[in-house]
Amino acid sequence: MARNANKVATQSSGNKVQQKALSGSFPARIVQVVFLGVQEQRAFQGVAKPPVDQIRITYELSHEFMIDENGEPVADKPRWESEQIAFHSASVDLATSTKRFKTYRPDAPVTDYNWDDSLLGTAVQVTLASRDVTQGKHAGKTFTDIKGVTPAAQMPGYVQPELVNPAVFFDPQDENVRLSTAYLTSCRTSSRVHWTTLTQNCVRHWRVVVLQ
Repeated sequence: MARNANKVATQSSGNKVQQKALSGSFPARIVQVVFLGVQEQRAFQGVAKPPVDQIRITYELSHEFMIDENGEPVADKPRWESEQIAFHSASVDLATSTKRFKTYRPDAPVTDYNWDDSLLGTAVQVTLASRDVTQGKHAGKTFTDIKGVTPAAQMPGYVQPELVNPAVFFDPQDENVRLSTAYLTSCRTSSRVHWTTLTQNCVRHWRVVVLQ
């Protein structure tokens, strides 16, 4: 059965105000951990790199908020910043994924490097930098990049706010993910693009595992 796109109700795209790029160090909490499956990697110095498992980690900034049409911060819409990194074995000390887990759980032995929903809400300090694009379709725009993540700053009298938004953990290998195994397999083998889209749709719309 086909779906007619003309019969789909138009949805608002939300806040259309251009948000400023951020630079500096900001208190944040982990709000999303999403395993994306095997993805292509960008070439390094002209040399192709093999596909690798990747993970997207999203941080909710504790004191930075979206700006509305009047230039005022929206109290229930804190800024989110995400990074997509390769997911390597914990034995690879220099891997970004290993460094991130050491930040999240500095006292955990390597044998207990378990990426699960207990990471959601973890307080950290995120270092951001603005980046001006001069070429390509995004020329003239400025983006915010995550340059580093360190343990949450400890300051006398400071209590970091809890998450404002529901936290989401998604791993297609998790037994709690109630999806058709055959359907997932067919999508994964047919196209990596389809697999990524499926994963993102699961997180955004189906909310397979949601912690409030």
